[in-house]
Amino acid sequence: VIVCTYSLIKKNRIILNYSVKRVPYTLIPFILSMFIIIMALDSFNIFSHIGDKINNISSDNIKIVVYLALSTLSSNVVNNIPMTLAFSNILDNNLASVYATIIGSNLGAILTPIGALAGIMFMKIVKINKISFGFLKFVKYGVIVTFISIIGAYLALLII
Repeated sequence: VIVCTYSLIKKNRIILNYSVKRVPYTLIPFILSMFIIIMALDSFNIFSHIGDKINNISSDNIKIVVYLALSTLSSNVVNNIPMTLAFSNILDNNLASVYATIIGSNLGAILTPIGALAGIMFMKIVKINKISFGFLKFVKYGVIVTFISIIGAYLALLII
């Protein structure tokens, strides 16, 4: 977006044409399907039921852990952006729960390549450039970083 805006301002069609050719159009159906799945599940009140179960937990500390873990794992099922949309329907008015969901969404993005579009694009670029960095290696590093980050985030959220 930044490159396209810059090239439009500078009226440089070479940069604009190069940028448009590199857009990962194959990801558009994937992300649209994830949003459709979220909207379909929401129409059946699936998220309301999940939200009721989570929000009935009496301990705020346990609720934070549930939001952190569930949002981190869910973002690896439907990607972090649609997951955030889904969780926006179940959040209660607890600020720590909101932060836990935001943190989980972002940490889920580094757990596996499926967690965010950036991870999917990273894996595609690695493959195009014939660099040996597969899915399992990504997950191996992602699990370590995510686990340490979740513990740190949980401890920080206890202060709120």
